[in-house]
Amino acid sequence: MSASIQYASFLIRIWRESKAGEVLPAAGWHAEVEHIQSSQHWTFETVEALLRFLYQQAENISADVHAKREDAFLCQVFSERPTE
Repeated sequence: MSASIQYASFLIRIWRESKAGEVLPAAGWHAEVEHIQSSQHWTFETVEALLRFLYQQAENISADVHAKREDAFLCQVFSERPTE
């Protein structure tokens, strides 16, 4: 059985913005993500939100792979059934 590779490509930009006189570690991180295959963009106000989004994307890829394998299996099962 050959392994199939499922992936999604993202370009991630992160930056910090600080107000005048604010100490840099207290500055908030921001992020922007671009999905390379679809050119969709998302912005995030925190690194935590960015990481939640990426985790969800990985979960969606896993679910899609499972569904495609199940569909392929069902197609194979039904195509091998004898005709009456």
